[in-house]
Amino acid sequence: MALLDFLSGLRTELQNFAAQLSGIRLEIEKNQREIEDVEFAPAAHSDLLAALKVWAQGQEARYKTHLKPQLTRLSSKPGILHDPAAVINEFAYGAFLQEPQAARMSLDAQLCGLLGADRFTDLMAEKLAQLDMPQSGLALADRRKQVATLKTKQETLRKKERELLDAAERAGLSVS
Repeated sequence: MALLDFLSGLRTELQNFAAQLSGIRLEIEKNQREIEDVEFAPAAHSDLLAALKVWAQGQEARYKTHLKPQLTRLSSKPGILHDPAAVINEFAYGAFLQEPQAARMSLDAQLCGLLGADRFTDLMAEKLAQLDMPQSGLALADRRKQVATLKTKQETLRKKERELLDAAERAGLSVS
């Protein structure tokens, strides 16, 4: 009877061990999915708009550099200023024909230059609010903090898993 009690107790201990290991592994998997959910969630709209603003500021500066020679060339031809067609030809097409393809300004860059980066970003924010966009994730700063917290938790869970596996190995059990 003592042997049956021992085997029954051993079976209970092994079941408890298996349940504990399984529970830890499920937590590890769940936590890993949380990390991935945070890391790969769509960008927060505030981060998207901040990135667009930085880009727009660069385009605005580029446009100012682009615009000065055009206006200088136009102002050096006062004789055409009375003719709107001649002005637009010189302003728009004269620059277009004189510049190499790589130096030509795209329409979006021209818009940033004419409107200014702040107004461009405000317009983009209005359009973003009107679009049916996917639910955004955390802001980048919060996202980094959340991922760091989850990764710390993951390390703790992996350590617990390792401790269980080491204890099983010391007891002569092969667990995978």
